[in-house]
Formats: sequence, structure tokens, C-alpha cells
Amino acid sequence: MKRTPVVLLCVAIPVVILAANKQPSSNPTNDTSSLSSVKPKTFDADGIFDNVLADREVIKQDFAETDKLMVALRGDKENLAAATEVNDAVADVLERTAYEGWLLEMYNHITNDQAREDAQKLMRGHYAFLAMMTAFSVKSVHMVARDCKLKELCALAPKVERDVQKIADRYQALSKD
Repeated sequence: MKRTPVVLLCVAIPVVILAANKQPSSNPTNDTSSLSSVKPKTFDADGIFDNVLADREVIKQDFAETDKLMVALRGDKENLAAATEVNDAVADVLERTAYEGWLLEMYNHITNDQAREDAQKLMRGHYAFLAMMTAFSVKSVHMVARDCKLKELCALAPKVERDVQKIADRYQALSKD
């Protein structure tokens, strides 16, 4: 149920992007008023994708560490529940970065200038949504870090919190014009 908004975005955004990209571009207009208007800064999709890859490597390492801790905690219900909370937050962020990479790849295939502008607006909204969802993941991990009782979890949770916060901050920055 918590993945429903992500699934909806997975379908809606590419459909809108592809539909906008199919607009006829054979009739060039000579509208000089649009040249003087201030356009939002364009996405550096390649640069963003490089950041996505770097973030994914960090968060994959966090996932491996939390997964390893969960295996070690099999009989410890209280600490296992806390480690599972951290692991679930990391898994959610991994899913978001995978979707982000896919969306950036779709964006790179748009050739029509108007469609690219429309796609940028949609992507900024997408990034605002990702920032909000990732902020929830940060809060979840923060609560575990604050309340943990197990030494290994108390060492791991703040690191995961910082890593996830970095991704949330990147999403927030990308949501701005």
C-alpha cells in the first residue's frame, strides 16, 4: 500500500513525457516573446545520474550492513524489530533511487524542446515527492538511532540516517526551479 504513489508515478510520468514528446515539431514558430522569458534551469541528467549511482553504492552498503545485522539478531525480537525498521527504510530509498535512474533515462530520450520543458516540471514535482517520502525514511531511522539499545545498531543507525538525509537533501534541491 505504501508503494502505491510510487507505482502511480511510474506509470503517469512516462506516459505524459512520451505523449508530450510526440507533439509535431515540423512547424517551427518565430515567437520572440518566448525567447525573452526566463526559463527554469535545465536538468543536467548525466550529472544527476552520476549522483544517483554514487548514492546507490552508499545505500547498498548500508543495506548489506543492516541485512547482516538482522541475520545476527534472529533470536533478539526487540533489536531485530529496530534493525528491520532501518533495513526497510534503506530498501525504500534503494527503490526510489532505482526509479529515479529509470526516469532520468526516459528524460534523456526526449528530443522535443517543449516536451523537455514539460518533463522538467514533472520531474521537479517528482523530486518534491521523493524528498517528502525520503524525509519519512530519515525520521524512521532517526527514531531507531535515538532509541537503540544494541551497540552495533547504535553505531549503524546514525550512519544510515546521514546517508539517507543526504539523498533527501539532493531530492529537495532538485525539486526547486
